[in-house]
Amino acid sequence: MGHHTRSTLALAVALLLPHGDVNAENWPAFRGAAAGGLGHGATPTTWNIATSVNVAWKTPIPGLAISSPIIWGDRIYLTTAVPMAPPRGRDLRTRHQWKLLSLERISGKVMWEQTAHDGMPYMQRHVNGSYANATPATDGQHIVAVFGTEAVACFDTSGKLLWKKLLQVQSNRDAFDSGSSPVIVEDMVIVQDDRDRDSYMAAYRLADGSEVWRVNRADGLSQSTPVVWTAGTTGTPLLIVVAQRSVRVLEARTGKETWRFAAQNEWAAASPAIAGDVVISAAGEDVRAFRGSGPDAGAVLWSAEGGGANIPSPLVLGDHIFVLNDNGVLTVYDIHNGRKVFQQRAAAGAYCASPISADGKIYVFSRDGDATVLRAAPTLDVLARNQMGGTTQATPAIADGTLYVRTAGHLIALREASGRR
Repeated sequence: MGHHTRSTLALAVALLLPHGDVNAENWPAFRGAAAGGLGHGATPTTWNIATSVNVAWKTPIPGLAISSPIIWGDRIYLTTAVPMAPPRGRDLRTRHQWKLLSLERISGKVMWEQTAHDGMPYMQRHVNGSYANATPATDGQHIVAVFGTEAVACFDTSGKLLWKKLLQVQSNRDAFDSGSSPVIVEDMVIVQDDRDRDSYMAAYRLADGSEVWRVNRADGLSQSTPVVWTAGTTGTPLLIVVAQRSVRVLEARTGKETWRFAAQNEWAAASPAIAGDVVISAAGEDVRAFRGSGPDAGAVLWSAEGGGANIPSPLVLGDHIFVLNDNGVLTVYDIHNGRKVFQQRAAAGAYCASPISADGKIYVFSRDGDATVLRAAPTLDVLARNQMGGTTQATPAIADGTLYVRTAGHLIALREASGRR
């Protein structure tokens, strides 16, 4: 290969690479920046895992986890729970190692893996869940991983364990499954420790794990991840928290409650969504929109009975909110008045992953690994149907035109072969 050819190739590769922290798009927590599920860049519409078309890389990931990847700069962080012995019949409580992995973003190479905890799980996991359900969160310096039945652990970017707190949740209910991911606010991480009884939320300093505040919860189970929101012009960060029996707003710095709506949800897994001053919850059976702040904060602006999402979190695009039910029906509502604009089944199957959007497209992934790409418009034209080649329960990440999709055994990067960013 001549010098000129090598130089041209090096330039072409350089153009494809994320260029470090300054220019690279980050996806720092569950559902990305501001928990919006929105990415940027020219993302692919079609791909083929078997023939590697528009597949940048495919990295095997050990263990079992349904947590999502997060991205900061040139690194991807991912949690997993690795069984160290086979299950004893139906008893899944064998010794596990709970790990945080760091992957090189451009190649998918595992740069390091660290064990956050090693031992016997404190309870059975749900057959559709894992012992690593919660997505980690990062501020670029700290990575916080929550292993809901066992521990909260904070690492630095080199993989050094900075601090750890044991949770050790015990439950007699196999169906009880921790799913709430940590959220970072200023110099704190907020953790929702959810259990059959004695549930609480707590804030810890990222620097040393010292507890800032703790609030007991008695409003039913919640697998929902709180959403951070700064309302109005106050600059005070708020937490939107959804559970079986309430939608609540807390001051993130103190845990003080600012308003509450009493709900009766059979299930509370979908995270809330924010659209301007409107707070939208699609957890449980119904969709409800609330006034987020001001004198009538907490007032119900509109509701759609029977339109709830159950597990996937809703997606806000412009004046519309897209609600994906766990049976694959996608419904579009007008954010301002709740009018149902459009509804169609994305595809057959069961859905756990939340819809995400970039490049004028919406991506929905079924548990069976079917990926439907729709036009991000109220009419939801199907642009393509693709297969992931494995179970897909985790919500993918998007950064700089690349989709990062976790299947049961792999993390896969999907990118246009042309390298369009």
